[in-house]
Amino acid sequence: EDEEGEDESLLGKAKRAGKLGMEVCGMNLGSLLTDQIDEETSLYRRVGAFEALSSALEKLPAANFALLGKLKSAPSEVIGLLEPLLLLLRRPLPPRATLCNEESWASASQLLTEDGGHALHAQLRNFSPSTLDPEIIELLEPYLATTKYANVKRTVGAFCHLWVWISALGVIGGSKNALLESEMLGTQIDFASASLAAVRPSYSPNALHGRRNQSCPTELTGDSPATARDSSGGESEDAQTSARFGATSGAA
Repeated sequence: EDEEGEDESLLGKAKRAGKLGMEVCGMNLGSLLTDQIDEETSLYRRVGAFEALSSALEKLPAANFALLGKLKSAPSEVIGLLEPLLLLLRRPLPPRATLCNEESWASASQLLTEDGGHALHAQLRNFSPSTLDPEIIELLEPYLATTKYANVKRTVGAFCHLWVWISALGVIGGSKNALLESEMLGTQIDFASASLAAVRPSYSPNALHGRRNQSCPTELTGDSPATARDSSGGESEDAQTSARFGATSGAA
């Protein structure tokens, strides 16, 4: 009784319901409360995603878009960042057999440099999550599953915040692969997720055990791009631009 009086949290109720095998109308209360924690976790992530939409863009000045657009070509990590952006903005992509097609760069670089990057920055600020639909989310899934925050940060520094923005829209749209920035970095475990992990092993039906755990990835890997050099031995224009990204990232 003392234990029950001390712990009136949702987690405590789920534990007691599971121990007692309590049922209402044939439904196990432990299962019902676990589903409620699921819903709370989903709500928590959506709130965090909406907050990320504004905070991520604040860390990415419009001038950075124009700077990126000056590259004569872009590494695959950059293409993997910009192709989903083109999809979200309903811009056409060239026919391709694989993701991160180099031909996408022509369309992306034009978008980046328009009005010194301010036009694109304004489009992102004014983007409405209500325009997301299942078709767009399905097209985004391969990028959300393969593009890594750490790789983007190593390649183009501050543009990791653009990936945070894109992934936040994936969370809002219900993507199974999208992550919040805290989940990408592995720096935060919210109370609802911790409660869910504690309740499920003992009190959840087997069906719930098989659900995909969308918590923090165990590791983020990626190779830093080699410094490009021209035939004379000096750094090329692309390498100098990449160096400027590194400085921007450090400032951020």
